[in-house]
Amino acid sequence: QGRTDAGAMSKASEKLNLVVNSVFELQIRLVDQFNGDVVNFAGDAMFVLFRAESLEIAAQRAAACALAMLAGVAQRLKDMEAQGINDLDTQLFIHIGVGAGMIRCMTYGGEFDKAEFVVAGPALTEAKDCGELAKCGEAIISSSVLKYSMPCEPSMTKLDKTRVATVDDLESAEFYVLHALAKPPVLPSVTARQTMLNALQKVDNSSGDVEEAIRRFVPHSITACVDSGQSPKEAEECRRVTIMFIRVLDFECEPFNYAKAETPLL
Repeated sequence: QGRTDAGAMSKASEKLNLVVNSVFELQIRLVDQFNGDVVNFAGDAMFVLFRAESLEIAAQRAAACALAMLAGVAQRLKDMEAQGINDLDTQLFIHIGVGAGMIRCMTYGGEFDKAEFVVAGPALTEAKDCGELAKCGEAIISSSVLKYSMPCEPSMTKLDKTRVATVDDLESAEFYVLHALAKPPVLPSVTARQTMLNALQKVDNSSGDVEEAIRRFVPHSITACVDSGQSPKEAEECRRVTIMFIRVLDFECEPFNYAKAETPLL
């Protein structure tokens, strides 16, 4: 027979929730600082895109943001532990994968007042592979990110073939542990997020069409809280599963033609 202390579990859950939210808040702020966009969350994973006038600058910003996240989160957890907040039975850590390349951005849905923003392309594949290779406290970058980041004089260590081989189909690729950048990347005076907010303030929403379109991309559990006057934070214990990953075998589609504005998907 076993016995569970529900009260202790509740307190531990509340403390873990507080720590995770604090870490996410810091990461989101850093993403905005380096002109990135948080596209989505999948469990405790954050998916980020960086925009710039060139792929080189975007890669440099992504690499710099990854290093800032590692340092910032480590310091945040240390500060919370000193305050007695991060007194958990499990150790929290982050690991980051950074890829660079072309992407295709799409929106789909619209039925049942629900829509999704979806991104696909080589850059995501690289980031996924790097993330799988990254260990606790590491930022792993692809060879393309390293090439684009050379103007920032990166300090890195190449992963040995044995470690790379632990992930399927990566034997011929090269990956690196990023340690530092001697020079910071070029950053805009106004971030993409602030530019978007400034543009939204000038939009005529008297008909409510703009708000309705934006709400389709927000989980129903969150909009329900807002509509009822309840903050989403108060409903954190009632969050629903919003993302499911399904591997479909023998599924084929035509390769993306990034030179074209539109590429048919099958």
